[in-house]
Amino acid sequence: MNPYVIREDRHERRSMRPYAPLGPLYVAAALREAGHEVVLFDATFEPRVEAVERALDSARPAMVGVYTLFLTRGNALRVARLAKTRGAFVVAGGPDATVEPEAYLSGGFDCVVAGEGERTAVELASAVEEGRDWRQVPGVVSAGGGGGAIARAPPRERIDDLDSLPMPARDLVDMRRYEREWRAAHGHFSMSIMASRGCPYRCRFCSRPIFGSTYRRRSVEGVVAELESIRRDHHPEWARFNDDILALDRKWTMQLCERVRSAGLGMRFHCLCRAELMDAELLGAMAAAGFAQVDYGVESGSQRVLDHMCKGQTVETLRRVSRETKEAGIGQHWFIMLGYPEERLEDVESTVALLLELGPESFSTTVAYPLKGTPLYEDVGRLMTGAGWRQSDDVRLVFEHTYPQAFYGWTAFRMRSAMRLRRAVRDPGSPLLRGYDGAARAVSRLLAKESGGRMDR
Repeated sequence: MNPYVIREDRHERRSMRPYAPLGPLYVAAALREAGHEVVLFDATFEPRVEAVERALDSARPAMVGVYTLFLTRGNALRVARLAKTRGAFVVAGGPDATVEPEAYLSGGFDCVVAGEGERTAVELASAVEEGRDWRQVPGVVSAGGGGGAIARAPPRERIDDLDSLPMPARDLVDMRRYEREWRAAHGHFSMSIMASRGCPYRCRFCSRPIFGSTYRRRSVEGVVAELESIRRDHHPEWARFNDDILALDRKWTMQLCERVRSAGLGMRFHCLCRAELMDAELLGAMAAAGFAQVDYGVESGSQRVLDHMCKGQTVETLRRVSRETKEAGIGQHWFIMLGYPEERLEDVESTVALLLELGPESFSTTVAYPLKGTPLYEDVGRLMTGAGWRQSDDVRLVFEHTYPQAFYGWTAFRMRSAMRLRRAVRDPGSPLLRGYDGAARAVSRLLAKESGGRMDR
């Protein structure tokens, strides 16, 4: 069960770029391949998560697995209560339950599947069905430790051979509904695919609870076969690679581009890459294969902040790669993070200046959120205010900082307004843009004078 409801997410409701949930679809495919009967309830387009009741009453499942994200924790707990009243064995899986299993075990779930779920789910389902001790299944976390502590079975080994996994069970979701929403909003249809798992980089704000810091990739042939399958069965014009970093292995990426190009799929592609891995030759190969958008985790225009993040990239590299991406004819989207603990007013100004200088086609902003299990949480967890995000585009400060919440809300608005003006005048050196930026800087300085917390300036 996927408890995400798009109408509850302001940002996604506006952008309307929904993708079927690959994680649950992979687990469903693995369970079905092992001989279990599987129904998948996807709440994405439902009015509220309680719509799952009709599926529970119809399928009468022995086991209910719920995919968890931080933003959907409340919905997941509501589903658990509904499933338990119908006698089902209820399992939480996914990133949020892996990081904070206590929140789910105390909320009505029988157990949590930590990490990659395919093999654990198959073994767990068989153990429950056969009446064996499911608490010892590798990867399972359950209640029952002494003094209210949790009990962890041995960890599940990561899946090295990704080609051994069946393709996601996309037939279990209403893909036509996804297509209708995409075409109504954008005039085309996009689907998602994963070619690799894991990220070996050590950014201090990043949580990698499912795939970890290893890097495993599928064969080029397997990826192309899946692209051919979704093109044949569902006719999308676009495909988004959900990989943390698509181009980590340069040789493999060049081979993928060549195979995709020669396959003549007639599709365009969208992926996330790290700037320092890119160059003109690789970008040219990607453009020839149909890659039309690359997302970059730019985060900040301040080298000092990037170093504090352990981002492993330089501002000069960002400049080079941004220009080479434009020259290759590929659009770019930037992810920008405001409010990192060491960030100061001059660092924010550097980020705004870089954005206006290079002018990516699109960008999005967040405020640093200390997720449990990350080094960032270790740094500032003691300063958490108890507030949380409820929308995927929240720019809400959740720990005490040098600057107040209003400063970050203003900065996000300022960036959006300045970029709209930049596009309108088509000249980053326009006197109109310089005048706006000067006035915006004055407002930023005024807001920054208020102390929003205990952190030193």
